[in-house]
Amino acid sequence: MSLPPSADNYVGEPEYPGPWTTKRPLEGLRDTDAAKIICLAPDVCLTPIGKDAVPIPYQIVDYCGHDQNYTPSVRFTGQKAMVLRSNTTHVHGDAPGTKKGIKSGAVENICEPIGHAAEVRAEGSNVIRHLDRFWMNNKNTQGEAIYVRNSQVYAAALDDDPVYGSLTSEFEPVQLAFDSTSPEAQQLLRDIMKREATKAARRGIFAHGVRAVAANPVAAGVAGAAAAVALLPPAVGYVGISRAQAAAEDALRAQVGLQPRLRTPILRLPMDIPLSVTQNVRVTEREGGCPIGPYDIMQPICAASGRQAHHVVPDRTFRSGGPTSSRLYSNAPSKASGAAVCVDSNRMGRDSEHSRIHFDYYDPQAALEAANGNPSGFIRLSRAEDLGSEALEKGTNGRCNKEYIRSYLRNYHQQVFDMEPDTLVRGQKKPIDAGSSREYWQPESHKFARVRNSMAETEREFDNGNTELTMVAGVAIEKDYVYIAQYLDKYREYFDEVYYSRLSGVNLSGRYKQPWMAHDQPWQVVSLCVWRSYPQARRIYVALSSEGEIELMGPGGNPHIEEHIEGAGLNKPWSKHLGYVNEIRAIGSALYVCGGANQVYRRTANGRWQLISGDILIDPLERQKLQSPMSGIRHFHSIAGLAEDDIYATGLEGEVYHYNGTNWKKVPTGTKNHLHKLCVLDAETVFVAGAYGTLLRGNERVGFQSVWPLEDAASFTGIAAFGGKLFLASERGLYTYDLTTGLAAPYQTDLTPDFLDPHQLDVADGVLWSFGFKDLAYFDGSTWTRVDHPDNPPIR
Repeated sequence: MSLPPSADNYVGEPEYPGPWTTKRPLEGLRDTDAAKIICLAPDVCLTPIGKDAVPIPYQIVDYCGHDQNYTPSVRFTGQKAMVLRSNTTHVHGDAPGTKKGIKSGAVENICEPIGHAAEVRAEGSNVIRHLDRFWMNNKNTQGEAIYVRNSQVYAAALDDDPVYGSLTSEFEPVQLAFDSTSPEAQQLLRDIMKREATKAARRGIFAHGVRAVAANPVAAGVAGAAAAVALLPPAVGYVGISRAQAAAEDALRAQVGLQPRLRTPILRLPMDIPLSVTQNVRVTEREGGCPIGPYDIMQPICAASGRQAHHVVPDRTFRSGGPTSSRLYSNAPSKASGAAVCVDSNRMGRDSEHSRIHFDYYDPQAALEAANGNPSGFIRLSRAEDLGSEALEKGTNGRCNKEYIRSYLRNYHQQVFDMEPDTLVRGQKKPIDAGSSREYWQPESHKFARVRNSMAETEREFDNGNTELTMVAGVAIEKDYVYIAQYLDKYREYFDEVYYSRLSGVNLSGRYKQPWMAHDQPWQVVSLCVWRSYPQARRIYVALSSEGEIELMGPGGNPHIEEHIEGAGLNKPWSKHLGYVNEIRAIGSALYVCGGANQVYRRTANGRWQLISGDILIDPLERQKLQSPMSGIRHFHSIAGLAEDDIYATGLEGEVYHYNGTNWKKVPTGTKNHLHKLCVLDAETVFVAGAYGTLLRGNERVGFQSVWPLEDAASFTGIAAFGGKLFLASERGLYTYDLTTGLAAPYQTDLTPDFLDPHQLDVADGVLWSFGFKDLAYFDGSTWTRVDHPDNPPIR
């Protein structure tokens, strides 16, 4: 093997300079800390040693999430793309070299790309990829980008390739910046329009108001911008293709990013896929694409991929009240025919994509606009489509493109259900008072639309034989005593509309014949804590609902106090449209609650709840003045601290704030991933866990840095320190992070089967408790013990 040219300062492994860590195409860099730039030679900086300045080599790294001049209009998986004009803002690791670099005269300075894709551009500038070279610390040394999301390679597809895979093939996570080399693109573009449309006809998917778009099975399957994303059969031709069908096919082809010139068969342009370009850029989606279709079609597809079907425009939008109430319009979409996509679901967890879309984004904005609507409680269908599309894009962190989803919804509602954009629909979550046969004005080109007469709520045929429960929150009181909030599974489909929770104390000390004790609340409880500084009792068990209702209950049920937080929530008489509240914690001698619009409340000694957000509170009326009001939405998901003058709160888009007892200060984190939980070990050591493998360490004085060493992108929903390690709960199982070595690894219990669905963690008296949605167990440092739930089948 010959040495590389002298201009290259890195030899690497055999076959260098070929790409030795992955095959082509190389992953495109974007605004994420998962993409790193690592030095190939040390960054030599002059460092004060006594009175001298000594040149010392430093190993440095930078993160592509520290972005500058990225592409605001071109996104890879919802994140801005790095291009040749871009740079990262500062390297890490050379801070002691305060006399600066020997070549650049800089320290902790920028990284600029050298290598790039020759044929792929974004906003006119060449895209930067994995393995491309960089100048680091303002040209003091060189480095190389490392970002491997998917290393599969593909042979060129042929026109007569067999159809491989199943419907779930559309969920494969690889797409390409160009439109040619992905096997998903090649398969879909040649075969998706050949699938079984007769399935749609047999099932009557479009029975609600389908017009005569065209007289063949394809038209029935694709009416309304290809609503039946998974319905089209082999061997269906295009004779007599209509303009509606062309639009429908375009919509399907747009799902794999095909360029517009290849989406217009009505203009007789070629439909064949171009050959691969010589240099492409891989863009690996986090969890796959965003197919859309009728709910009853998408639901089994979503379930097969471990996801949940989500109505982009909530099903309640077309109802007057609860799940059993009348539809506002006879031709409105039903639950089965409403447009849906697949989203990540932690069953009923508040930190899943599904919950974020509803609780963090759609509900607050729709409720605010409906409160100011004319008539009150209503918004236009076009606005519901806008809000649903934007909430979906934000809740999925850019995986679902709002422009495409909005276009799909408009075509679907208009062509399939004959519903015009100005149709008035329900915006608020609480039932609307539509009266009997009340008329609402519609555009002049349409007749008055009459609200159906019946407003009576009838008893829904819930599966009353289903008594199973899903645990949504838990707290450890003692080593053998926990407090749990649960929802009834029979309300699963409408858990965000049915307000009901069961609160159970589980005492395994042996002092009680029946260890499970329960009572119910007509609330949606979201968080629990133990308050050990209550003046009249040694401890109080506290429950918080999303609307700001509070229950305080002492041992044996005495005292038992119910109250609410003035201003919290969305749908109660005391609500001020700030948003739901999410978590309650005992800090110092007081209780603290955090939630939407950066709400933070403190319960004062006289029993009153005081809003202490100050100037970080997001005023919904001011937010409404923004060009995109939903972009101004902020939420706190978690709050924690060791003292009342040292409190942290964290939530959406990587935001962490610190409270010193008087003022709030934003703390830099270097990430835009949503942050779910806090773990405060001491004044100097605070951990923050969040989405996509986010684990940060730091404090309010030095800021936060990513410390998660694995490529695994699990979303962490629970965190607790135990036995010299952090335990982290995620949808993929438990993980540990060693507090001494910084090493992390997936964790397996000694349970059979292993713990199924960890969601929250807590520690009391030297015992770690893991709360799942169905599973419950504790760890004493040597042995795990599973606790069977009396209302659920045992886990064996």
